[in-house]
Amino acid sequence: MFKLKKSDFGGDIISILTKGMYADPKDALREYIQNGVDAGAKNISIKIRQNSIVIDDDGCGMTFEIMRKAIRLGISDKNPKKHVGFMGIGIYSSFHICDKLTIYSRVDNETPNVIYFDFKGMREVLERQRDARLNGGIDDDKIIDLQTLLEKHIEFKAVKEDEYARTGTTVEMIGVDPGFFRSLQKSEEVSDYLE
Repeated sequence: MFKLKKSDFGGDIISILTKGMYADPKDALREYIQNGVDAGAKNISIKIRQNSIVIDDDGCGMTFEIMRKAIRLGISDKNPKKHVGFMGIGIYSSFHICDKLTIYSRVDNETPNVIYFDFKGMREVLERQRDARLNGGIDDDKIIDLQTLLEKHIEFKAVKEDEYARTGTTVEMIGVDPGFFRSLQKSEEVSDYLE
């Protein structure tokens, strides 16, 4: 039997997938809103700040186990007959749009959890590697694999209840690309798209 190694799956695959699947920046917004809908949210709000976008929902929230599974790539427990998203990539939809993605979530009467994604750090590593490969300055066995890239740039932990006291989920895209804000200024177009 032929064996594959971690190094056979380059970290650049995340950039290729997200750029191809989420070409329109509004796709990321739709992904995070759809997750709230799938969680049974009755209220979903979008707050646009100076360089961040916050999406709050009052859905059922995610347990530690569900949040842990959400960071998997290309694996989803969602039923495609019941939910829109089922490919296991949507959480990474803002990879090219923002520098950091923070997701807080809490299920009623359970400890809240948070995931921090350092997308800017990931993009910088991949860019340095691309430049080095073009200049012949890096061997194939030195290219960062996908698992290592994600492990170095994702932090996942439980937080104190006073840090996130309510049931539901909050997604914050921080350091949002200015081009994304320009596309959001067309509010009617964004509203039609999200509907």
